[in-house]
Amino acid sequence: MAPRDDYHYNETVLAHIADPRNIGVIEDADAEGSGTNPACGDEVTLYLKFEGEAVTDARIRILGCGAITAAMSSLTDMVRGKTADELSEITAEEIAESIDGLPTHKRHCATLARRVLQNALKSRNVKNSP
Repeated sequence: MAPRDDYHYNETVLAHIADPRNIGVIEDADAEGSGTNPACGDEVTLYLKFEGEAVTDARIRILGCGAITAAMSSLTDMVRGKTADELSEITAEEIAESIDGLPTHKRHCATLARRVLQNALKSRNVKNSP
């Protein structure tokens, strides 16, 4: 669903900004990915805990705007119960759709969220390699 206009956040985004999900650090994370957007200053880290092949916990640390906060908050809910293969298929569009869309000038935040997820998956692969 598209935002109500191209300049304002929708109610879902506002709810995630007001009460972001899963803020914090997983000290013994199985995967950790970070990313920044130097143009706007957003800095994000995603921590994932796996049990077997599925994600059982996801936490985020954010220094950034409302759009990246909402995208990452929603992403922590999206990843639970999914395998690494399923995580690798999550697109920026799906992240944006999970919060009912972002204004055009903020869609890069969904792309950053996807990049952070991909970085976390790469770190897990490194930890799991012989």
